[in-house]
Amino acid sequence: MYPSVYYVDKTSGTIGDVLLAYGVTEWLSGLLPEGRGIEIRLSDRGGAFEIRLEGLDGIPEEWVTTAPQPGLLKYLGTPKTIEKCPPGIPLVDYQAEREQQAHYWEAFRQLSPEDRRRADKVLREQGIKRPHPDLPVWILINTQKAISSYNKLVVTWYEHRDVYPRLAGLMLRLFGAFPNPVEVIVEEWAALVQEAGLAISGQETAVQILNPQLAKGVNRPKAQKLLEQNLKSFWLLEFLRYVGLYRAGIPIMVQGSSDRKTYVPLPHEMIWSSTDRILRDYRAAMRANTAIKSDILAVLRYMNVYLTDWRDAQQDSEPLFAWAISQPGNHASGIAAVFYKDMGSAHAVLDMSVLKLPRWMPDPRDVADAEEYLALLREHQIIIASLEEARSDENTLLRTYRRFLTTGDLRVFFDFCAGLGALAMSLLNSNDARERRRARLFSLTTIERMIAMREDLPYYEIFQNAGFQRMAAAIRHATFYPQWNKSKRRETEYDPEYGLGQKLRQQAPYPDKFLAELAAFVHRYQAETLRKMEHPLVSAKGQARRPTLSEEDLADIAALVDQYGSEVVCELLVAAGYSWPRRYEAESEEASAEG
Repeated sequence: MYPSVYYVDKTSGTIGDVLLAYGVTEWLSGLLPEGRGIEIRLSDRGGAFEIRLEGLDGIPEEWVTTAPQPGLLKYLGTPKTIEKCPPGIPLVDYQAEREQQAHYWEAFRQLSPEDRRRADKVLREQGIKRPHPDLPVWILINTQKAISSYNKLVVTWYEHRDVYPRLAGLMLRLFGAFPNPVEVIVEEWAALVQEAGLAISGQETAVQILNPQLAKGVNRPKAQKLLEQNLKSFWLLEFLRYVGLYRAGIPIMVQGSSDRKTYVPLPHEMIWSSTDRILRDYRAAMRANTAIKSDILAVLRYMNVYLTDWRDAQQDSEPLFAWAISQPGNHASGIAAVFYKDMGSAHAVLDMSVLKLPRWMPDPRDVADAEEYLALLREHQIIIASLEEARSDENTLLRTYRRFLTTGDLRVFFDFCAGLGALAMSLLNSNDARERRRARLFSLTTIERMIAMREDLPYYEIFQNAGFQRMAAAIRHATFYPQWNKSKRRETEYDPEYGLGQKLRQQAPYPDKFLAELAAFVHRYQAETLRKMEHPLVSAKGQARRPTLSEEDLADIAALVDQYGSEVVCELLVAAGYSWPRRYEAESEEASAEG
């Protein structure tokens, strides 16, 4: 009997290890008979990934000896390679798949905006299928010039069809021990193929789409010279990495360039039956975008997919998510990102990073919690999508948001909100209608929800203070309200005050100066409000009504500064002041739909 726990060593610390873990898990799932109540759990155990077969004491020998060889990969046939595919091996016609993709998107562009929202259904009725979900992986293999080594691995796998049970036994022994006894298994595999009369090389090129840490001539034990040659690896490991790439890799183009990125969720505690659904939906949700926005949306969309599937599963009679892991960050620890720069003749790995999944959302307890979090994530995605990375100020905002996303620091989020407020004021003042439509702010409801989620921090106590609430409302009435009304060509008696948030933030490190700047604003605000209210015509029309402030409100802010510090109070005040107030949130939804 073979063990019920398997391991994949972390030998490189890159996506190569992760893809191998996914590949081994996918292969093991096909080895197990259905209907036995066996669940596979893929976990990160530090020095290795652990694959545990729960509900099984071990894999019986007869399951292995009678197992049919699974068709894990297909031969990729391009105009240059399709005729070389040996008979009996599953084949993908790459050119036909690309033509189908072009046909689909050409038909998509002809649809009305309303039909685009249900494009799959509309086009399916016209006999036009959506591009194959594996097409991004096929494109990656072809554009990275890895098709020759890939097809060789596929052929090598199928050449073992007559000795597959013995190969499967070697694979179970390879991954059934920690650390993996690779050298021992390679020797036993060599004896197996020699006995079977198979002329197969045990080494294959370790391509960079699977092993981004490798490059020609830079991984020698002693750095005495560089050699123009490819690095090699045991073919079975590379084959299984490709299996993992199909299962969990998300290759995309970087918008506006020929650069590429590949995203791979990093396992923390994954239940395989539900992970299959999550990964499928996640790949479908990803689209080409600019570099920083791609990183941000890779995280937000993973969280969105996870929570959507979790919510839907709670309503099933037999939920796939019937276990305690309800937090996306418990399921995957982050998203690995590899950036491939187009160098003309080839792509080179320029950056490898890990985007951590944020932990600022508590575990959803029920469907209502999941719905609330999904609404919050939708607002985040709309705002990020509205920013243009090519503009320096918006590029800075995107970098700030990415820092918040990976750190979970709400003060970084408040910094982002303040910058977003300044940008929105500028966009709303534009003569270009398209620019005005790009203006976005977080809703006051969303800011309140995010603050309330962090029970370990005092921000909610600050936010709930009556003087703080009135001061934030006054900032909105002095900045957002009149600017928004002007952009809608509505009559307003007040001119918007520009740069208020920036002035307050400049003085935030100095409590006395911050309070003095705030007091100066209160004086201007009160004077103008009272003057307008005293005007008989304006008062009769009821257009000058905006809340007034009192000395008690300023005293409340001063007390908060004494207790929590001027920087925290200022950051939160500006974030709340530059937000969609509740009375405008419906218009915010309309603007999002238009934009």
